Amino acid sequence: MIERVHDAMFHWYRRVGHASPGARALEPPGVVAAVVPAARERAVANAVLFRSPAELEAAYDEVAAAYADIGANWTVWVQPEGREAATALLSDRGHVFDADPAAMARTLAKPPPRPPADALEDWTA
Repeated sequence: MIERVHDAMFHWYRRVGHASPGARALEPPGVVAAVVPAARERAVANAVLFRSPAELEAAYDEVAAAYADIGANWTVWVQPEGREAATALLSDRGHVFDADPAAMARTLAKPPPRPPADALEDWTA
C-alpha cells in the first residue's frame, strides 16, 4: 500500500511544482523536486521524492542548488525501502531527521458507490 501512496506523491509534487508563479518541478532520473518560491518557508511544498538512494545522491547537488537559489526550507520524503542509505546520505549533508509520517489506509471489501455527477455544488465559481 505504501508504494501506491509514494507513487501518488510523485504526481502530486509534479503538480505542486507548477502551481504558482515561478514554481517548477525538477525531474532528474528517479527524483521529483517541487521548487516553490511563493512558499519558500514551507518545506512541505518544497519537497523531494526519490526512487532509490543512489538516484537521490546523483541528483542531490542539482536539487540543493535550486532550493538555495530561492532560499527555501525543504524536505526529503524518505520511504522504508532504502531508508538507512538515504538517511545516512542526508545526515552527511546536514539534514536533520524531524518527522516520521505514516500513510493510513483501509482495505475495502467493496468500494462505496460513486455519487452522481451533480451531487456536489460547483466549487469553481
